[in-house]
Amino acid sequence: MKNAGEESDNSQPELLQQVYNKLPEFIRKKYSVIYDDSYKNYENIFVFKSSNEKWGALKYNKNSHQHSIIAECIYDAVGFHPRYKLIEAVNYKNEFYCSREISILFNTEGEVLKELKEIDSLKFDHLGNISFSVNHLSGLFNSAFEIQIPAKYSVFSVLRKNLFLVKISSGSEQLLINEKEEIICNIGFSEIILKEIYNDKMIIKESETYYHLNIISGEKTKLNFDLIYPISRLYNLSLYPVTKFITVKNFIDGDDDFYEKNGFFGDRFITDEGKYGLINANGEICIPNIYDKIQQIHDDHFKVALGKFIFKIDSEKEEVTATGGKWGVINSKNEIIIPIEYTNIYYDKHKNVYIAYQGGEMTGYEDPHDNSYYWSVKNGKEKKIIIQ
Repeated sequence: MKNAGEESDNSQPELLQQVYNKLPEFIRKKYSVIYDDSYKNYENIFVFKSSNEKWGALKYNKNSHQHSIIAECIYDAVGFHPRYKLIEAVNYKNEFYCSREISILFNTEGEVLKELKEIDSLKFDHLGNISFSVNHLSGLFNSAFEIQIPAKYSVFSVLRKNLFLVKISSGSEQLLINEKEEIICNIGFSEIILKEIYNDKMIIKESETYYHLNIISGEKTKLNFDLIYPISRLYNLSLYPVTKFITVKNFIDGDDDFYEKNGFFGDRFITDEGKYGLINANGEICIPNIYDKIQQIHDDHFKVALGKFIFKIDSEKEEVTATGGKWGVINSKNEIIIPIEYTNIYYDKHKNVYIAYQGGEMTGYEDPHDNSYYWSVKNGKEKKIIIQ
């Protein structure tokens, strides 16, 4: 079996924080700088824009306390790639900035490493892959910026180091290939639930059935759920990659029926029914499918409900009232954080507290700006809950 890549799983990216306009005033005047940026822990490299609307790059020498030009201020765009310690300078063919004339790559000493012509874009990912595109088709460079995979794929998604999900055209089958273009696995026309791999497995959907696909052996293991979707990284972006999935059994999607009956859309809380739970990337159950509703409320906290909700619809006001079920909060180990006894619960991320309501009833209105629902509690008693 062919090599599936150097890493067994997706690695966690280094979190990069940009800082802005940190150049000393006398340097800004010397080079007519109107904007500059750098990265935390890489503050000796500055990309800047001059009053002539062109871009360049400067380097600060801590020993000599001098700033020196490492990319002349003559380019339409300049970017610094800290993980690669490379500066990318671009000139475009016209004022629309849609087609590159040339891309020049410098090291942090200002030495030209490569000049690339007739490419549309370059992408440097955190795994060490350098992909490029030409005429809406993508390929791969090696570390010396020599073509390793020609630009011939309409879809070119990086899954890990030297492992890619590709399609020749929009209607073709999906293939997993390595950097040598050797086919690791033919995924065909299956729907991929999340383009990430754990222990050489990924979750796919064929027709209405979900499977764990082993990309090395091609073996598929059925997952007995009606619906699977990944959780999100809501606040802590260091939680990478996503490793858990919400699952639903006995799923009923009543969205179309709700609109036909009431003349306006309901949200998923109203229209969907089922028993909700959580699995990890290996398919192991973290939360059994015992809850009547679930909503991720924090990175590892989930608002869950028990009991059947009864919805009263006021079509004229486009207002929905919900009674019957009770809400609480659990973590991904199914440990109770807040007892399941409240009319509704909100998380205030700014104060890091939960606001829970006892009594009253939930009332929802559709937000016309994004078709989401805003839910409040009428005649309820508010309680603030601080989680340590």
